[in-house]
Amino acid sequence: LAAWGARLEGWQRLLAASLPPLPDTPTLAAELVRVYQANVAQARALAAAQGIGALHVWQPHLFAKTTRSAYEAGQHDSSHARHRALQLAADAALREIADPQLLDASLLFAATAEPRFIDFVHLGRAGNAALVEAILPALQPLLADALTAPTPTGPQLTPACMDRPISAGPTES
Repeated sequence: LAAWGARLEGWQRLLAASLPPLPDTPTLAAELVRVYQANVAQARALAAAQGIGALHVWQPHLFAKTTRSAYEAGQHDSSHARHRALQLAADAALREIADPQLLDASLLFAATAEPRFIDFVHLGRAGNAALVEAILPALQPLLADALTAPTPTGPQLTPACMDRPISAGPTES
């Protein structure tokens, strides 16, 4: 794998010679987080307009894990160094924003020696179980609010399929 990785790095250097340079990693990470926050703001506004609570989660990833299983180490080491650096820089940029309505789970497995990932970002069974346990406390207030929330007024979602409505709008028999 190391030889394959070196060849890949070599090809990337050749391609980079003909492409405009990328922004430095901290600048690119800040832009990534800015666009993410803009998307989160839109999702929150859409959800609020429908009386829906929303929880946004910045997901955990293998690059933040300091102790990795042999399999995870292979996954980590086969990922491009710039990708690893960008993900860690984006985590740091997101933490600087300190959004209280965003659950930052990026460090959830940082000190966990047991395997949690099947690749650099997707979790295995134990990782998913631990992520659910981490999300549930933040989700419970939203669920409680949903049970007592009044029916929204104003424009509602229009059902995309009349026999399977996504709102309380009209249905056909």
